[in-house]
Amino acid sequence: MNSLELACRYSLPPNSLGYCGPKKCSSLLRKCIENPSKAEPERVREALEQFHALMPYLELIAEKNGFDAFDSEVLEAYWIGNSLLDSVKKRDLQRLVMKEFYGKGFLPRSIAEKKAATVTEGMKAQHSFHVLHINFLNRELSAVVKNISECLVQWGEVKDITVRGLRIKGIELIMEGREFKLREKIKTVENPYKINAAERDFVSVHWGQAIQKLSKDQLSELKK
Repeated sequence: MNSLELACRYSLPPNSLGYCGPKKCSSLLRKCIENPSKAEPERVREALEQFHALMPYLELIAEKNGFDAFDSEVLEAYWIGNSLLDSVKKRDLQRLVMKEFYGKGFLPRSIAEKKAATVTEGMKAQHSFHVLHINFLNRELSAVVKNISECLVQWGEVKDITVRGLRIKGIELIMEGREFKLREKIKTVENPYKINAAERDFVSVHWGQAIQKLSKDQLSELKK
């Protein structure tokens, strides 16, 4: 798939729920996925540039590696993970929190400063950093564990293909005491993009939807 289709696949589920990105752009993203050859690249890019929790990371990863923000490797770095993330350092993430999330009015200064101060070495500019450390910029979306779990890009091993979607051995985020943990869970996820998956394949999952089939390297990066 091309890079814009990849960007739309991950962005459409939360956008269609009203959680992220401009309202009324779901049809544009869906069109890009269903018929990439007839997509309107400039309009799609303009829509994705208004995803305030997405673009700062893509721009940061791209800047540190000399890529365009919508390069497929940059998108993979953010949504799945790859070696491009190694170029983004602790101080870069701290600046991003203050410039993008406090500076543009998404977080109060006290909260932004605390989140910036608690960025540690080894944290990566991957989607899980935003979900687990920053949480949600949409104030209508409660940062309860169920929502955080759904927003994480998860992985799952395909066990069966059903009329409802893909039955997978996946994961979910839980809270034990004061700690986040992952545990395995058998569940059925939607397969809106008609991924040609077979039993024992691994797929990525975002907001209850299978997004793409994962290679061994991609699965390893996502788990890491």
